[in-house]
Amino acid sequence: MKFETAFTMATSNIKFGPGVTKEIGYDMKKLGNRGWFLHAPCLISNIREDKRQVTFSVDGWGEKQYFVLVSGIEKEPGEVDVREIYQESSKTPVFKPAVKEFHSEHNCLVITLKGKSQIRIR
Repeated sequence: MKFETAFTMATSNIKFGPGVTKEIGYDMKKLGNRGWFLHAPCLISNIREDKRQVTFSVDGWGEKQYFVLVSGIEKEPGEVDVREIYQESSKTPVFKPAVKEFHSEHNCLVITLKGKSQIRIR
């Protein structure tokens, strides 16, 4: 009796092209006035942009940590704040300094979050 060797190789699917971000559960928005792109593994909403600041909300992954990437930023923002958004609370949470890293060589800001949050960049 001959024996055969069999194995399975699991690989990640790579997708690209128009509309693919909706299919993979990833969201990307462009801020027209600044030329920034917001990238998140969840829904990005409530984007407000004025001369002083940008605010937006992200739905999050429950209590799992995730990252939001803001690309196209030429200099480090003076303030990056975050506040959690609670569905059942009547109180409005206050903004607190965000856990962030600015990468000047790539013109991007990485913000570390948990849960549904609102971000403010000044």
